[in-house]
Amino acid sequence: MQNTLKYPYKNHCKIYFLFCCILMSYTVTAQEKLDREIQLPAASLTIGGLMSEIERQGDLRFVYSSRHVDTEKNIHLSSAINSIKHILEETSLQSGLRFSLSGDQLVVNPMGKGAVTGYIKDTGGVTLDMVNIIVRGTTMGTFTDTAGKFTIRNIPEGHRILRISLTGHATLEIPVNIIPGEVTQTGEITLEESVEQLKEVTIEGDRVNPYADKKTEYVARMPLNNLENPQVYHVITGDLLKEQLEISVRDALNNAPGVVTTAYPAGGFGITLRGFNSDINARNGMQTSISRSSVDLTNIERIEVLKGPSSTLFQGQSSYGGVVNIVTKKPHRETSGSIGYSFGSFGLSRATVDYNTPVNEEKTLLFRVNSSLHRIGSFKEAGHNNTFSIAPSFIYNVNDDLSISGDIEIFNFDETRTGSYTPGPYKNTADIPLNREPFGADDVNAEGTNINTYLQAKYTISPHWKSTTNISVTNVNLKSSLQPHFHFISADTIVREGRLYGPIVERHLQLQQNFNGEFAVAGMKNQLLAGVDYRKYKYTRNDLGRGLMIDTISIHDPYQVLTRRKIEKEYIKQDKETGSSYSENARYGLYVSNVLHLTDKMALMLSLRADRYESEGDDSWGQTAVSPKLGFVYQPVKDQISVFGNYMDGFSNRNTATREDGTLENLDPEHATQYEGGVKMELFDQKISATISYYLIKIHNATISDDQGWYIAQDGVQESKGFDIELIANPLPGLNVLAGYARNENQYLKATRYEGKYVTGMPQNVGNFWVSYRFQPGSVIENFGIGAGGNFVDHSFYDGDNIVTNPSYALFNGSIFYDRSRWRAGLKVNNITDRTYFNTRGMLENPLNVVANLMFRF
Repeated sequence: MQNTLKYPYKNHCKIYFLFCCILMSYTVTAQEKLDREIQLPAASLTIGGLMSEIERQGDLRFVYSSRHVDTEKNIHLSSAINSIKHILEETSLQSGLRFSLSGDQLVVNPMGKGAVTGYIKDTGGVTLDMVNIIVRGTTMGTFTDTAGKFTIRNIPEGHRILRISLTGHATLEIPVNIIPGEVTQTGEITLEESVEQLKEVTIEGDRVNPYADKKTEYVARMPLNNLENPQVYHVITGDLLKEQLEISVRDALNNAPGVVTTAYPAGGFGITLRGFNSDINARNGMQTSISRSSVDLTNIERIEVLKGPSSTLFQGQSSYGGVVNIVTKKPHRETSGSIGYSFGSFGLSRATVDYNTPVNEEKTLLFRVNSSLHRIGSFKEAGHNNTFSIAPSFIYNVNDDLSISGDIEIFNFDETRTGSYTPGPYKNTADIPLNREPFGADDVNAEGTNINTYLQAKYTISPHWKSTTNISVTNVNLKSSLQPHFHFISADTIVREGRLYGPIVERHLQLQQNFNGEFAVAGMKNQLLAGVDYRKYKYTRNDLGRGLMIDTISIHDPYQVLTRRKIEKEYIKQDKETGSSYSENARYGLYVSNVLHLTDKMALMLSLRADRYESEGDDSWGQTAVSPKLGFVYQPVKDQISVFGNYMDGFSNRNTATREDGTLENLDPEHATQYEGGVKMELFDQKISATISYYLIKIHNATISDDQGWYIAQDGVQESKGFDIELIANPLPGLNVLAGYARNENQYLKATRYEGKYVTGMPQNVGNFWVSYRFQPGSVIENFGIGAGGNFVDHSFYDGDNIVTNPSYALFNGSIFYDRSRWRAGLKVNNITDRTYFNTRGMLENPLNVVANLMFRF
């Protein structure tokens, strides 16, 4: 009995053992197939094509449901030659599919998906925006917002690696575990300065090449870096403004290549840009106005100068020369602040406050306020500029998808106007014998208030689609403005005129809705912007004394300066009639812009705007215009050298014109087109950043009138051409260099009176530079720094006939500072050589002057 039972048992064991060996052999064979190296036709192909190649070369078979697997989806592999296992791992990351081996079958199922969110700050606790976060091995990623927050959705489940990078900081990789249907919290992540960076700083938080930070969300309204953008733009950073101890926006703009600033007789200031007049016309990408006042630096984080006609995205906010956009300071997640005081020449007294704090414990509601009180006199016998500004702002992160931010900026001003004159027999503004005498007394001034209100809502629709809603309201209330004007009727005789305006009220309302998306077509990445824009503008002006002749004086005889009382008395005496004007218009715009990445080195930008303008009132009229923008970028050396070109358009609406016989002619919009090409470089980890470009801007349908002002035709031609060069370098530890040069020629090629003449107030050659050095840690005078720079402005013409000339000038400035983590002291000397010089409107500018500053941080 025992033997008969034992024999079958032994046979069963042998059979079982043999079966296991066969099964193990079969499994090992299947595993070996996964390790087999195959060669695909290309590194980029569809999932369906990839599976076919693996089946053909790997002797495996895929099992899947067409409902769950998109076989037309494109996959981009690191190499066309690799093991099947590695290819499937890369495919899994990009497609969200799980590949499970069962015998010689690969079963394909969709993976569960989750999300990850967190905040990124620097070692000083300040949140960092525009930090790049990607899921390693995929194209999934995002940038941090102004509060330092990021969220990435629809990440395939499993253990993933986040790669976090920001120029000037050490790249960080952190592991995260993605759980289906859940949001993984990383908490606060701290980015440290890079090892090379730490060798080059003199104070905590200093960065490599602080002048070269060109990250922006406004220039293209999509996340393009400088090398990817076919448009030329310059950024004046907050670090540069601190080094230069700047106290005015006008002086700050002299750091942009080709920009020349000048004071307006009506208040505020303007700039010349590629041969055209402009001013600060955008605030956080939305329309603003400082035409009769200014804006204070205390609430400005950076200034962006966009070059060329930019109507496609900024119609109503740009000149043909470009756009100046100021970016305001935003709240962050840490409690911090500063108090500063500046004093100096002409009775300068300036106090500033900057305070930031989270409002709630979760740090989802953030608050910041900036304020300044500014008082300064004049180098002339009379004159002042007194201002007060306050700008509270907030950010509220409602949830992972929605954030709301906003601010209100109030700017109150009381200043004497610069005045203006007609040169008469003089051919050079430097010869006009006004010297430093004021045009008016201290009470010949202007008073008013500007209020800017801004609200933004950002909503993440999906991982690849975002919505941004912007609302902006600008109110300009000018109480009164006295503007003196001198007419030279001979070399020593002046007729004095007083111009009395006010009240003047401007209202700007702008609503803007943008949608940003990323998607692939035929395996090529697309970045899309689609938006709608609405603007409403109202303007009311009272003229109480334009053309009011006060008296005639001789410069050789004693005379009294004009006073407010004298001008007002003369107004009553002459019984001048009060004039007024009112205008109201609306603008509706639709625009779309798409960047098609043909390869990782080559991209095309295609943009178009359709615009409807309607002027309301008694003389109502409307006009429709279309504005294209095209560009290309090729990077022969990825992320270092970019060759670019663009075609850009700008337009101005035109109403009707009157012919000599009294008939009215309906006009088309006036267009300016730009052709530009150049090279951008960011070398040696941005230690060298450069832009070189040549452009041609042509106005090809300007109106032409006869000597009496009657309309003839709309075929006038004006041409502005030249080139720009910008160099930003950090050649040695602690040494930073900023230099720019611009050449421009702007002529009327076809016109009635000024054909062949140069446009007034446009210098042909303009240069700027600034060099600073911070003494390194361990040196005897560590924490000290010095800086020096200057500007050169070529001569320009005061009049359209090119007879009266504004002379060229060169200015030199210098500064010294001592900077610690908790406090900073600085001293700056402007116009060191005490050069007598005149702006492009022929007005005398400041002589040598000194500014001292002390700031405490907490």
